Order: sequence, then structure tokens, then C-alpha cells
Amino acid sequence: MVDEIVKSAKSQLTERIASPLIGSFAISWSLWNYKFLVILFSAASVSQTFALVDTMVFPTTWSLVLNGILLPAASTFAYIFLYPYPAKYVYEFTRRRQKEINEVRQHIENETLLTIEESRKIRTEVLQTEKAHQEIIDRLSGEISRLKLERTNGQPEPLTLPTAADESSQEAVTPTQLAVLKLLENAGGKMNVDILIKSSKESKVKTEFDLGELVKLEMIKKHHDFRTGLDTYEFLHEGRRILLDSANNTE
Repeated sequence: MVDEIVKSAKSQLTERIASPLIGSFAISWSLWNYKFLVILFSAASVSQTFALVDTMVFPTTWSLVLNGILLPAASTFAYIFLYPYPAKYVYEFTRRRQKEINEVRQHIENETLLTIEESRKIRTEVLQTEKAHQEIIDRLSGEISRLKLERTNGQPEPLTLPTAADESSQEAVTPTQLAVLKLLENAGGKMNVDILIKSSKESKVKTEFDLGELVKLEMIKKHHDFRTGLDTYEFLHEGRRILLDSANNTE
């Protein structure tokens, strides 16, 4: 309970002291009554202190009212209500002059010519930077050329697709898968899965497997027919090419 009272008193005292009015009045009172503070903190006894205050600081009632209340109060109100106006003008004036000085300084620095030594130093740094960039470009160009040679085995890069890819695609097709492609060809390039399975000479599992492999090889594509509820397969360009290549090899 006592701690809370002490904390509350400290908080109220701090708030009052921090007030501009109280703080300004305390400073003004101290300046007008500096003799009182000197006597108060002197080495005089208590009786001597009171006697000095009565004789030197507040010898009369009027001096007590004037120095103790009126003059400190007038100084406080002047500081709070009148001082901000000249302070604002002085601050604005100072900031404008500082800005003008900075602009003049920057203008002079911009117009100052470089010395010969500074020019040589800057030119050397630019040349070193350009040399470093050129070395990076040359190194990367050499790396690109090396990779191109490794990719083409030292031969010029062909303008058309290599036939090896076509051969590998053809070799990847098994005879049963080729038979499925021929069934699609005979049906006009499009057939549902039930008819394909019935027309195939292989088992249902084998035919479905071949269809899946052909879809992966992008030789045929599958889409669902919502009218019949069945999957339908149809030719793609790669599947037609495989059939043509097969026919040419047979001839």
C-alpha cells in the first residue's frame, strides 16, 4: 500500500515537473531570486540563513510579492507565449542561410576542375575495369565455344534435327505397339478403347499397356468422350511419322 502511494506521488511529481509551465516558472523564480539560493546553500546556520533572507532577499512584503510571484510569472508567460515567435523566425532564417551555403558549396565543388593526377587516376581505374570486364567476356565466350564443340563432337552444329532421334523413336516402338498404330490408321486415325481392344490380337492388359506407352511417346493422345463414357485415342504427328518410316523400311 505504501509502495503504491509512493509510486503514485513520484508519478504525479514527475508529471508536474515536466510541465512547461512549472519548469519555466521554476527557472524564472531561480533567476530572479538567486540570492535566496546562495544563502540557502551557504554554510550559515539556520538562524543566520533566515536573517539573511529577511534582510537581503525579501526585506519587505512588496519585494516578496514582486520577486517571489510577479516577476517570475511575467518571465514565465513571456517565455511560453512570446519567445516562440522570434525563435521561429531565427530558426527559419538560420535554415535558409544554411541551405544557401550548402548550395554554393555544391556549386563550387561541381565546377572545380580535376587535377592532372586525379584525371590520370580515374582513367587508370576505368581502363582496369574495362580490362577486367573484357577478360570475363573472353572467358565466358571460350567456355561457350568449348561446350558447343563437346555437344557437336567438334562438328559444326547442324541446322536440322538429327535423324538419330527419329531412329531412337522408331526403335522404341515394339511390334505390338506398331500394330496398335496400324489399327488406328485403318480406323481413320481415331478409335475408342473398346473397339481397339476387340480389334487387337493381344490381350486386353497388353493392349492397354501399349496404348499407355504410345501416349508417353507422344505418338497418340487420349481424351474422354462424355457421350459414350469411353476413352478415345487418335493419331499425333509422331505416330504418323513412325508408320510412314515403317512402311518405307518394309518396301
